[in-house]
Amino acid sequence: MSSTLRSADVTALREGAAEVLLGNLKEGWDAKYQTDYAYTCPSRTGGYPWQWFWDSCFHAIVLSSFDVKLAQRELRTLWKSQHPDGFIPHVVHWGARFNLNLALSMQSKLSWRPKSTALIQPPVLAQAALAVAERSQDEAFLAEAVDRVRRYYLWLHDHRDPDADSLISVITPYETGMDHLPAYDEALGARNPSRLGLQARDRLLDLHNLVLGRNYNLDAIFRRDRFNVEDVLVNCLYAQGLRAASKLCAMAGDEPRADSMGRMAQRTEEAILSKLYDESRGTFWGLSGKREQPLKTLTVSSLMPVVLESISPALVEELVQRHMLNEDEFWLPFPLPSVAKREPSFRPSARFLIWRGPSWINVNWFIVGGLRRHGYAEVADTIARRSAEMVLKSGFREFYNPFTGEGYGAREFGWSTLVVEML
Repeated sequence: MSSTLRSADVTALREGAAEVLLGNLKEGWDAKYQTDYAYTCPSRTGGYPWQWFWDSCFHAIVLSSFDVKLAQRELRTLWKSQHPDGFIPHVVHWGARFNLNLALSMQSKLSWRPKSTALIQPPVLAQAALAVAERSQDEAFLAEAVDRVRRYYLWLHDHRDPDADSLISVITPYETGMDHLPAYDEALGARNPSRLGLQARDRLLDLHNLVLGRNYNLDAIFRRDRFNVEDVLVNCLYAQGLRAASKLCAMAGDEPRADSMGRMAQRTEEAILSKLYDESRGTFWGLSGKREQPLKTLTVSSLMPVVLESISPALVEELVQRHMLNEDEFWLPFPLPSVAKREPSFRPSARFLIWRGPSWINVNWFIVGGLRRHGYAEVADTIARRSAEMVLKSGFREFYNPFTGEGYGAREFGWSTLVVEML
């Protein structure tokens, strides 16, 4: 393809994105919650019928550019599942009748009729709510968003930071959204795992959290310390979300709460930059367990600090020049691969154990935004253009081969519509 996208290609992408999101729309009435719902499932053909947390936030962001009312309904449906303490689950099974698979799910608390999981996903609620609030200029929605968003991030602060270092912890790889990222192999006690072996360890971890974790009691889970990871991507998006929450409060005229959320964001950014940075390697590692062992597999998660507001220009330069533009690591024909090319675990065409090499549009979107913020417009534009080329070549797929741009996984995949937000 040429170095720039044709206007016809941009139009096709925007029209295609709208078609995917509207085509994946699910509406109905839920008897348990006694409410109606309207959400965009990740894929109507790929085994993703429910409302996933961060997928839904991404869908709302894109929807807000062409149907802001539907974007509001997307988020309002998501936070209808919010618990009184502020928690929001990572999957909500809207409209589901009794289903044996759901009843036996070890990612939900024990129930004959579970309606949602007990897990989180990367906390991007505030980013989505801010985008919708800015585009809608709807005061009623803004007031609702401020309340829902604040309670959610305060829940994370109060329940997911067991060592009170301003970094939140995940209790299973599935909470990171990057299910089989090889950085978690060590934390799971796996070395060069097979597909079945790694999936078995994931299920055993679910069983541990359910049974030995006393039905997902977080105090018990963190005390046992089976899987307790301060992940780079999760914490960067947590910090970014706190910044967005602060802006929402400011939009609503609540300066004290805006200042409070801003200070929380700053503390988290400082913790990322001081605790997760490895000066000798010029990169960032997640930390595992109470002993905070660094998980030293170079993945796209290590690049995520470019989204932070307070990262120094020198650190951004190091991430970009030493790693992002390195052809032995991340600068492949269709960047950015989820695992650095030089890593033994790099599998660019992996379809079953995901996040072990292919490129993903949602991560590219975050990094493009961070690069533009810090003055790397040319690099950002190249990633955006190549992301668009992947979609034009293969459609809105779940993930893509970083060498060929071939699409893998689910088709008509909702979060890949984020490509239009990069253009």
